[in-house]
Amino acid sequence: MPASTDKSCAGVVIYGAGGHARELSFQLKGEGVHVAAFVDDFDPDRTVRDIPVFDFVNALDRFRSLVWHVAIGEIAARATLLSRLIDAKITLGGFISKAALIAPSARIAPTAQVFSGSVVSDGAFVGNHVIVNFNATVSHDVSIGDETIVSPRVAIAGNVSIGRQVFLGIGAVVKNGKPLRPIVIGDNVVVGAGACVIGDVASHATVAGVPARKI
Repeated sequence: MPASTDKSCAGVVIYGAGGHARELSFQLKGEGVHVAAFVDDFDPDRTVRDIPVFDFVNALDRFRSLVWHVAIGEIAARATLLSRLIDAKITLGGFISKAALIAPSARIAPTAQVFSGSVVSDGAFVGNHVIVNFNATVSHDVSIGDETIVSPRVAIAGNVSIGRQVFLGIGAVVKNGKPLRPIVIGDNVVVGAGACVIGDVASHATVAGVPARKI
């Protein structure tokens, strides 16, 4: 299939070839970044939006020297792929859209993805491999742990602490905490689409509804 065999060719690799991968791709390309390949272990040897798709073994052989982005919207699968790339000593990249609003005091890990229209406000922290999807709001003094996914139009008010590998469904809202008593969402939590979180959520819980309750 048409692709360069030069391992030093310019560009990035996107691990994934589904919807999130395509969304990341068009934003990268819109900001002048060449996407050299998608990686799909289950359906390689094709093209998606004129970009070649390889399986992991072939992509690793051709593009080991490039920066790779993991673009999988399911937390467990995403964690597996991240571990695979770390073991292979691949350089992992991040993305902050030029159309996102980022406060000067915000801290965003270099492997996070912050999509167009999102806001990361004063004193906020976004951890490694976090996805902040289109038009999400991360308000002041919010902390988001590693590998968490913030879906489109999620609104997180100020003084909230979110753990690792949390999934916040589309349109979910998290009420503001207080400076000395933030709202705490534990690790491995699922917050359903459109839910309104008004208090702490224990690790490993699934909550939904308005107000959000454990289900």
